[in-house]
Amino acid sequence: MNTIKFTITTTAKMSEDLLFSVPIRTATDVIATINAAKTANKMAFISDIISLFDGDFVVFYQVCFHINIFLYSHKIITLAFNKTNNLMQIAIIGGAGTIGSTVAYSLSIMDPELEIFLVDIDQDSAEGHALDLSYSSSHLCNPVGTSTPLVDSNVIKTLPLPSLHDLNPDLLIITASLPRPVNSSSKSSTKGWRLEFLKLNKPLITSIGTYLESMTPIPVIVVTNPLDRITYHLWKSSNWPRKFFVGYSLSEQARMAYYISQLKQVAPSDVYCPVLGEHGDYVVPIFSRAKVQNMPIEFSPQERQNLTEQVRDAAYEVIRLRGTEDSSRWVTGRGVSLLALALLSDNISSPIPLSVPLEGEYGFNDVCLIVPVLFSNRTVTKIVEWDLSKEEKIELQSAYNSIKSDCVL
Repeated sequence: MNTIKFTITTTAKMSEDLLFSVPIRTATDVIATINAAKTANKMAFISDIISLFDGDFVVFYQVCFHINIFLYSHKIITLAFNKTNNLMQIAIIGGAGTIGSTVAYSLSIMDPELEIFLVDIDQDSAEGHALDLSYSSSHLCNPVGTSTPLVDSNVIKTLPLPSLHDLNPDLLIITASLPRPVNSSSKSSTKGWRLEFLKLNKPLITSIGTYLESMTPIPVIVVTNPLDRITYHLWKSSNWPRKFFVGYSLSEQARMAYYISQLKQVAPSDVYCPVLGEHGDYVVPIFSRAKVQNMPIEFSPQERQNLTEQVRDAAYEVIRLRGTEDSSRWVTGRGVSLLALALLSDNISSPIPLSVPLEGEYGFNDVCLIVPVLFSNRTVTKIVEWDLSKEEKIELQSAYNSIKSDCVL
């Protein structure tokens, strides 16, 4: 993963007449705004951008966001991030649940001008979350220690599923799930518990997919477990083109970055190692493409085994420590939000490992598997077929074998 280093420091009080009505969404926008300020000879700050947006889409988005907030708060620009006549709208089916509400909170923090709609069968709980999230968003209207509002607050509402057709949001996130069954191994932190959700969540997801069939297709991020199988059944039951569906699977990559950083004593931001395969026990770290500080790195066989086991078992360890009624909500909430905002910005230039329907790619058909994908216009435009090592190909085949038998309508 390439890191982005930049500093922005003020050298004088910001002039009130420095008004450039440019929302900062891309590297190009950042450069254009800075150049416009320089051309107007009204540059009241120093922006030293050492390396511009080279590589990772997550860092790319975060840098754009922070530069935007800096410029907006100092009156250099007059439009905040994603400020348009029609605000971006995200609907979360399952928005009252643990993961759904965490995603909603993360989204509200990362983009204060989104419209977020919580769709859930538990209408009272959804209403409670929407109300509390609205209170939370009001902090940005009245920042601590200053009388100057930074941005407007989010619009956060509840929405019954039948009204989703009329809303037609820009993006749909599905976190809906039935509760873990009583007296089940899925109530424990043992391996394989995600699969026990299949018999419970498959009817739920197919009913949602049947409803979606009547809508105009929009991008969908699936989070419900077991992820790869649920993404497949939602796609099939909706009859939408496959390009609209991705299953969120970036938590494995985040965990891998953490564990490699611990092993090599570097910052997680210096680590890149994609993870393909199954969102479950058959994770496939692509060590052949791993980099530390943008340089290829080798791992011993024992190191590879240890890292794979750590990533595979990470969710179980979190549940063991926090209790079986909870989940690894924070890594999921933040990761889903970053993916959602990256999709809406439509500025993804590097492949992202996500679970998507395959039709011959990597030699697999009629299944959802985590593979690298590229986007345009918020939909999947290409599945990138990397050259994998012999071991990685075998492991990917094992992941396919694990999932395929459950991809039956």
